[in-house]
Amino acid sequence: MAYFAVLLVVAYLLTRSGIDSARDSSTPILANSPYGIAVTTVICNLLWMLIATAVAGSAAARDVQTRMHPLVYTTPISKADYLGGRFVAAFVLNALILLMVPAGIVLALLMPGAEPEILGPFGRPHT
Repeated sequence: MAYFAVLLVVAYLLTRSGIDSARDSSTPILANSPYGIAVTTVICNLLWMLIATAVAGSAAARDVQTRMHPLVYTTPISKADYLGGRFVAAFVLNALILLMVPAGIVLALLMPGAEPEILGPFGRPHT
């Protein structure tokens, strides 16, 4: 749960920093420009790389720590199925953790203090 909060808060704070920069700038810049969103996403993804190693590494160590390994070794499951299940579980958990980055960006843009003058088009593009 802490990993979700870390990425949400970091993305939120980076976006709020962009909003403050856009408000204080003498040149017209948008707080939700593609460049600002890309910078926030890249910084959060670099942080996520540290989180991903902790999530994936702890899954393998937990079997021995919780004394589940005798149960796993006695059930008729192949090595590929076991490792595949571990991989899918870590993949889904990391995907859910990464969803906190756009959630933090959107939360920062929707909170009070982001004036419409410093926000670009927000939503689905008009065709």
